[in-house]
Amino acid sequence: MGKMMKARLDQIESLLHAMIGVAYKERQEKEAIIARQADLIASLDGELKRSKSIANALTSCNEALVRSTSEMQFLLQVCEMVVKSGDYQLVWIGFAQTDAEKHIKPVAHYGYADGFLERLRMTWDENAAGGRGPAGRAIRNRCAETANDIATDPDYLHCREEALKRGYAASISLPLLLEGEEEIGVLNIYSRDRFVFNSDEVKLLSRMAQDISYGMLSIRKSHRNHMLEKKNKLEYQSRIVISNLLETSLKPISLERMLEACLELILSIPWVSIVSKGAIFLYDSDNDQLRMVTQRSLSTPLLKMCATVEAGYCLCGRAAKERKLIFSSCLDERHDVRFEGMSDHGHYCLPIMADGELLGVLNLYVACGHENDPEQELFLHTVASTLAGIIKRKAAEERIQLMANTDSLTNVANRRAFMERLGLEIAKARREKSTFALLYMDLDRFKLVNDQLGHKAGDQLLVQVVQRIAGILRETDALGRIGGDEFVLVLPNSQFHGAKFVAEKIIHLINQPFIVADQEVGIGVSIGCAMYPEHGVAGDLLLHKADCALYAVKSRGRNQVLLYEEQFEGLKQ
Repeated sequence: MGKMMKARLDQIESLLHAMIGVAYKERQEKEAIIARQADLIASLDGELKRSKSIANALTSCNEALVRSTSEMQFLLQVCEMVVKSGDYQLVWIGFAQTDAEKHIKPVAHYGYADGFLERLRMTWDENAAGGRGPAGRAIRNRCAETANDIATDPDYLHCREEALKRGYAASISLPLLLEGEEEIGVLNIYSRDRFVFNSDEVKLLSRMAQDISYGMLSIRKSHRNHMLEKKNKLEYQSRIVISNLLETSLKPISLERMLEACLELILSIPWVSIVSKGAIFLYDSDNDQLRMVTQRSLSTPLLKMCATVEAGYCLCGRAAKERKLIFSSCLDERHDVRFEGMSDHGHYCLPIMADGELLGVLNLYVACGHENDPEQELFLHTVASTLAGIIKRKAAEERIQLMANTDSLTNVANRRAFMERLGLEIAKARREKSTFALLYMDLDRFKLVNDQLGHKAGDQLLVQVVQRIAGILRETDALGRIGGDEFVLVLPNSQFHGAKFVAEKIIHLINQPFIVADQEVGIGVSIGCAMYPEHGVAGDLLLHKADCALYAVKSRGRNQVLLYEEQFEGLKQ
């Protein structure tokens, strides 16, 4: 009985041990399952956090696009936000260059670099060691390329040591495809952890690269539109200025007044970075120097020192000599004109050229430190060309006017121009209640010289006669030729005694021998005088009465001067 009980108890104990073992084993299996589930949850939680971080990075990129005012600012903000949002060590963006080595040029980065990019000779040339890495492959293949374990990746030989030294364990490179642009960019991300760039993360990061590409294209398009709008606005303003310059050229004013008005227009251009001071010079080819014809806001020392400028001297002279634009941003060694107290400044000095001919120089001032702007320079060349056209046109008009109003042989006023001048002198004398004398001169024995020595010799004699008479006249006096050997002279603000003194002086000069056709000849001059308003208030009447006085002189032996008297009427045959 006792043995049976003991056996039964042993049997029960064994069963209990077996049951406990099964229970323990089941518990271990459950604990293992729970641990695996916890690991899975932790893994999913980590992936969820990384996905959330990358999603945040995506959102941040879009926010950067909204806030950025330039492409560079956008790229820098993208790099910073990807590092901070995605918990990466380094992010950099580069562009594929088209040089012989096919370099990848870093343009923006953020994170722990410690000189990595400076030491990195990255290329997208597949035949170069650096071109076989993720960045080079991403550019060539135009898809995401990863290196999930830099320590063992065979294509990381070219920079493995530098990467590991900085704690980079894995990297991914994603192409930035800029449709319609010449450039291909690449977004490079470095992580401290291996195998982080799984398929899901690659998809999210690829989407982010697409958003960055879109952002860059949007900024570039916006910039191009802005530049086009600015260009159109500048072209419109420029056309207005050129139109105003051309309109000024049509005004019936002197060349100097015209250039003065042109300078005012040029200095008022709103978008050209010039200060409101400058000058226009005309070129004197006979003396090889510039003459200032108009200026604005130049100091007294400059007006004295720059009234005339030799070609090659200072900036304006250099522009004239070299026939090209001279730019300076400050008072450099080329600025020969200096004086005490002169403030620092720069210049645009443009030669005014027409068909290779130098006409003058446009001198404009800029603030010290101003950077040369190609668009402004191009426009100023257009302005200088327009000025050249204005100067040439005005010179042609003056030549035509001169031909119309000037005796072609002696270069004094012809009959039409003299009568106009006589009319102006009458109006002035009437307004000022003054008097003037009109002398009518006829050369004695001129026909004899003409007949004996020929018309060419006669022409030479007439030119010398005018030269002698012009040498004793005032600037206000007006000399004209109204016939073959007949000349008239207006002496403003003169009484007869003054006019007689001038006439006798002329008679003395003309009585001196002349050399024409290598021969000495002698002639004289007879002069009749009429006074305004004593002898008339109309030009034709004054001329008639002076002519009558002239014939009275001829009837009395010539070579003298007489004042008109009523009894002289009828002497003219």
